[in-house]
Amino acid sequence: MAQIAIVQSSRVAYLDGLRGVAALSVVFAHLAAGYFPALYFVDGPDDAPAWMGYFASTPLFVLISGTFAVFIFLVLSGFVLSAVVADGRQSLPVLIPTRFLRLAVPASVSALVAYVLYVAGWMRPEEIASITHHDWAGKYYSGITTATAAFETAGGYFITGKSKLDPVLWTMRVELIGSYLIYFLFAFGRTALIRAASVVALGLISLFAGGATLFVLCFCVGSMFFDHWRTILRIPAWTGWAALIVGLLLGGYPEALAGTTYEPVGSAFEAMFGSFGGPMIARTIGAALIVLAVLRLTTLQNLLQTPPIKFLGAISFPLYLLHFPLLFSVFAAMFVHYSATGSGLLLAAYLVAFFAILFAAAWLLERFVDQPLLAGLRSLKSALRTRFAHA
Repeated sequence: MAQIAIVQSSRVAYLDGLRGVAALSVVFAHLAAGYFPALYFVDGPDDAPAWMGYFASTPLFVLISGTFAVFIFLVLSGFVLSAVVADGRQSLPVLIPTRFLRLAVPASVSALVAYVLYVAGWMRPEEIASITHHDWAGKYYSGITTATAAFETAGGYFITGKSKLDPVLWTMRVELIGSYLIYFLFAFGRTALIRAASVVALGLISLFAGGATLFVLCFCVGSMFFDHWRTILRIPAWTGWAALIVGLLLGGYPEALAGTTYEPVGSAFEAMFGSFGGPMIARTIGAALIVLAVLRLTTLQNLLQTPPIKFLGAISFPLYLLHFPLLFSVFAAMFVHYSATGSGLLLAAYLVAFFAILFAAAWLLERFVDQPLLAGLRSLKSALRTRFAHA
C-alpha cells in the first residue's frame, strides 16, 4: 500500500506538473483556434502562412492539441482518485458531495467571471472572427441571458454538459461522472482482480456504446495504472521512452485528418471506431502512454518538478477554468489593436502581457478560492466521517 501513502500524503509534484503542462496546452489550443486558426484547423484562411498548415498536420500539433490534453487530465484523474479511495477509509456518502463541491465551486466562479466580462461588453468573439476570416471564435458569447447565467453559475453545466459562459466547463460533467465511477469501483471492487475485470467490462461497454461514453476509458486506464503502479516501476526504462514517443505521436492527431501525415493511421482508427470514436481512441491510447511514461521515468519526473512547471501545476485548475473568458475579452482587445497595426513586435508584447494577466488571475483564484475550498472540504469530510461513524 506504499503507493497510496505517497499519493495521499501530499500532492505528487510530477503529476501536478504534467497537469500544468496539459492545462497550458489547452490555453495554446484555444489561442491558436481563435486567433491563428490555420495553426489549429489545417484548412485556415487562404492568406495564412504555409508553415501554419504544416504545423497543424504533423506531430508538432501535439504542442497545442487541447483535446489531447483533456484526455491526459482524465487519465490522471482516474489514477489520483483511485489513490484517494484505495484504503477504504472514505465512504461514498462523504466522497460524493465533497467531490461535487470540489469541481462546482471554482467552475461556477469562473462562469461568474465570464458573465461579468460579458455584461461589461468586453467579449469580442465576432470581431475576432471577422479579423481572422474564420468562424470558430464567432460562435461563442452570444445570446447569454440573466437566466442562462443564473443556471450556469448554479452548476447547470453538470446537467447539460456545456456552458455558454465558459465553454471549457463541458468537462466538469465528464469529471464528475468519472469520479463517481472510480468511487463505486473501489467501494464494490475490493480486490485488484475484481477491479480489473470491472474496468475491462466498462471499457468494452464504452467501446460498443461509443460517443461520449468513451471518456470512461480514460478513467479506467488511470485506475488500472494505480493498481499496477509497482509493476510499471519495474518495466525497462526503454519501454517508458518508447511509450513517450508513441504517446506524443498519437497526441498529435490533427483536428482535420484529410491530407495530413496522420491520414493512413487515422483512417484505420476511423474505420474501426467511426469518425468520432477513432480520434478518441487514438488520443486515449496516447494519453495513457504519456502518463505511463511519466510514472516510469525519473528524468521526466524531475523535469516536471522544476519550479516553473511546479507553478503551472499549482494553478492548473484555475488556469484551465479562466483562460477561455480572458482570451475572448482581455486578449481580444489586444488583438484588435494589433490587427490595426500589423506589428509583430506589438503582438509579441501583447502575448507576454496576456499570459502575465492570465497567470496572475489563475494564482488569485487558486489562492483565494481553491485553497480555502480545499481546507473547508477537509473539515467537511472529517465532520461527515464522524457523523456517519456514530449513525
